[in-house]
Amino acid sequence: MYGKVVTALFCFLCAVLFWCVVAQNDTDEVFNFSRRRSTTPDPILNFFANPPTCDNGRGVCIKECSDIVLMRPDVSCGSILVCCSRESDNSVNQPDNGFAFPTRPTRPPAITTIRIKQTRPTTTTTTTTTTTTTTTEEPELPEEPFDPEDCGYGSSEEDSTGQTLGDSYRGEFPWNVGIFSREKSFYGTNQDIFHCGGTIIDDFVVLTAATCVHNKNRSSLIVIGGMLDVFSRREKRQERSLEQVIIHPKFGHTSRIYDIAFLVLSDKFDYSRTINRICLPRLGTSFKESNCLFTGWGDGTSDGVRQVMKTVELQLTESRPCEDSLRRMIYKNVFKLSESFQCAEEEANTVNIGRMDVGSPLVCNVRGKNRQFYQVGLYSWSTMEPNVPSVFTNVTFFREWIDGQMKLIDRLPYIYEPEVENEENEGNEEN
Repeated sequence: MYGKVVTALFCFLCAVLFWCVVAQNDTDEVFNFSRRRSTTPDPILNFFANPPTCDNGRGVCIKECSDIVLMRPDVSCGSILVCCSRESDNSVNQPDNGFAFPTRPTRPPAITTIRIKQTRPTTTTTTTTTTTTTTTEEPELPEEPFDPEDCGYGSSEEDSTGQTLGDSYRGEFPWNVGIFSREKSFYGTNQDIFHCGGTIIDDFVVLTAATCVHNKNRSSLIVIGGMLDVFSRREKRQERSLEQVIIHPKFGHTSRIYDIAFLVLSDKFDYSRTINRICLPRLGTSFKESNCLFTGWGDGTSDGVRQVMKTVELQLTESRPCEDSLRRMIYKNVFKLSESFQCAEEEANTVNIGRMDVGSPLVCNVRGKNRQFYQVGLYSWSTMEPNVPSVFTNVTFFREWIDGQMKLIDRLPYIYEPEVENEENEGNEEN
């Protein structure tokens, strides 16, 4: 009996082994994809391998840019995808706007907040040797204690003025700020989207164009001071959220008249060599013999963002010739320049101010002081055509409104006046 059981078991095992050998070929035909690979392209894989282009071929339509500054101003990608510089598609790293973008990391992008911590040393051990690799970010630039003696002064010993277009220096224009919105990225990290520029007039107050903050969610907006290089991780910057956004009641979103907004910060800026307030002129101040500059991060050639804040030499233009130039370009004989505007013109045949410069300052030097500046305007709009003036919000015209807003939040309305004018004001109040 025992022998029959052993014989039957042996026959069963032989049958199983035979089946495995014979069926192997059929099994391979079913599960070996290398033998059954289709020659027809997969449309989904083809889409991600060759995404559609945008921005005249300089960008591609993808889910999300690897860095906010790579986003291109093009809406042709639809509502789901965004237009990004080709670097975001992990393509060849090509120069854009005069510089090369950093290569995209293979891991999900780091949080794009301003302060980036140094990474700790990592140790990799093998069976034969031990290799230690230390990866650190560039150290932050030292920030020396600084007490600004007056408004409108920078701390840089270098001077970028005297040229049509140039890069400004660290601390040269410390009142410039960038206004961003903070949003969650696809990876769940913070992503800061650059919107426009602004200026510090008090350690608790920033001026900008109403166009910049109109219909924006105040809780998502942040103001960053002490910034020069958009990509730098070494700069000692200060970041503030907004307590209040006050837009002029006469602001026209379409016409851009009264294009000014008063931003109250949730916490004050600490003055330093890279953060100081600008001076504001009184109504009636003349700038006929003043040197005037524009500073901002916009790129006039691509409507994108420059890496380093630029300096542009400008010449103030009277209202009548500015109005005539604009009439020839856009509105013919029906256009009338609002009293809330101030025009300024670049050197002939150049366009260096772009859409991302909205809210950034036009400044002119205080009479007799080449290194002290008044803010004369906030960039509002232009035709983007050479030899046609750009249009700025006339800050001098709004001086009384700004003073009134300062008093409403219990701030000194003369903190943004040069010391000589401030002393005159105090003497008049005593009398």
